[in-house]
Amino acid sequence: MNKKIIKNLILIIVVYVSIAAFVSFATKPKSDVSENTKDSDQETLSIWYWDSSIVSIFEDFKNKYGYTNLNLDYTYIPNYEYSSCLSKAIAAGNPLPDICVLHGNFLSDFISYPIWEEFDKEPYSLNEELFPEELIPHMENKNGNLVAIPVDVPASGIAYRTTAMQKAFGFSAPEDVIQNFQSWNDLIDKAYEIKSTSSPDIFLFASLDDPGYILFNQTDNPYITNSTFTESEHIKASFEILCKLKSLNLVDNISSCSPKWYETFSDDKYLFTPWSSWLMQNGSFENNKNNDWKLIAPPEGSYGYGYSVCVIPKKSDKKDIAFEFLNYWLMSDEGAINQLKKSGLVLAHMQTSDTIDKNFNIECFGEQNIGNVIFEDLVPNAKIYPTEEHATAILSAFEDTIAAIKYTDGMNANAAFEYFKEKLLEAIPNLTFE
Repeated sequence: MNKKIIKNLILIIVVYVSIAAFVSFATKPKSDVSENTKDSDQETLSIWYWDSSIVSIFEDFKNKYGYTNLNLDYTYIPNYEYSSCLSKAIAAGNPLPDICVLHGNFLSDFISYPIWEEFDKEPYSLNEELFPEELIPHMENKNGNLVAIPVDVPASGIAYRTTAMQKAFGFSAPEDVIQNFQSWNDLIDKAYEIKSTSSPDIFLFASLDDPGYILFNQTDNPYITNSTFTESEHIKASFEILCKLKSLNLVDNISSCSPKWYETFSDDKYLFTPWSSWLMQNGSFENNKNNDWKLIAPPEGSYGYGYSVCVIPKKSDKKDIAFEFLNYWLMSDEGAINQLKKSGLVLAHMQTSDTIDKNFNIECFGEQNIGNVIFEDLVPNAKIYPTEEHATAILSAFEDTIAAIKYTDGMNANAAFEYFKEKLLEAIPNLTFE
């Protein structure tokens, strides 16, 4: 066989092997390849929160915008543990979730950290006019940049049981309760009269903490200005009321937000409890089987209590989708109505929306028009305690003083105020008092 034939045979063999290899590769099952591609397309958005309804709201968001490969990593953290978890993660340099929720008194602790996205800048370009005016100071860092989006309506009230109120006082309609209890002293004096005569087992509140939180927040002034405590008269007046409630045995000795406190929602001997939108999230009011709660403003006006804002960490690699979700959840009519139906939480967006019907009912409050109470009574008159640097220290000293009043027989308002000063000076040594 000559060399030319051999050369042609080798070429034919090489071509055949190449074609065979190509056919083999082309016809190889692709399940593994497609599965890997599917995995790589999956994205996860993370949030720490204390309301599991966020999971179904996220699913509604996914379905609306067609995010079939987007998942939610929801980590349940109770609001009373959230500050500690956030602090530890920041101190250790650990990754934060794509969305953080700052709540109540610890909002002031974190809002000025330089680690949050600034929503008044590109690519967000949010306008402050979208939000309730009184909430703007709670959404800005110390440089005046918009770093947070409000979650719920801050204006809060007080709830009472219709049946228990009728039995104790002989009236239960909201207008009658408001008329009879226009001031804290009205409430105390009339309750003491009833307790001393016909209803010895009743309590106005399950805990001294409850009226304490209301009183502490019934101000729209900062407590400290230029290193001077400027709200001494308000604090003294608050201690007068709390000491009177304690000495007349008008409050029980249960710690607020404890398991036993939540059980009191099913006991008719406790007439009142603070009401804030976020308290609807945990189903507390559902414990009253009569479903006969009514909502009104407390004596001397509505107040801000325990509301929340959302922030996005600058280090998040899901900032765009996190903001898109917040836009749906917190800044759209659909999101607000969705949230109200799922957990009874009234979003701040409802306050500024011109297209949402603000007349609505909430389970456990019967036929009362809760929306009308919130937006016609509580919101317009609410005092919203502003964000300030030492908010946590001030509240902590106030809570310590409430505990002292509880467990110290005969403590009066003057002694309580001196105790409060002592505790606050431990945290802020250079503070002066007006």
